Amino acid sequence: MLLKPRQKLVQCPFDPEHLLVEDRLQKHVIYCMKKYPNHVKCPYNALHCFFTKDALTQHILECPNKIVSQPWKYSDSESIRYRTGNNAPFHIEVDNLSDDWKQEYL
Repeated sequence: MLLKPRQKLVQCPFDPEHLLVEDRLQKHVIYCMKKYPNHVKCPYNALHCFFTKDALTQHILECPNKIVSQPWKYSDSESIRYRTGNNAPFHIEVDNLSDDWKQEYL
């Protein structure tokens, strides 16, 4: 498999012999879930799947996606890396508002 410069290979959580590009992991996990119905999912990331509750319990303690769902527990410097979205302002001041929008475009 020929990889593009910024792609990386990841391992399937169900079958360690499955190696795939990280961008296709979500689609592949849905495919493999059907083959392995007896699994438990991480509450922070559905792509983290385990066959035993003991493995899940250990994973929950150190899951990197915990920062996203519980940002108040972590310092700002740690959680900034995981924030998504843009920094667009919530309120934009608009001058010269008129109710007759048809007149503006005629």
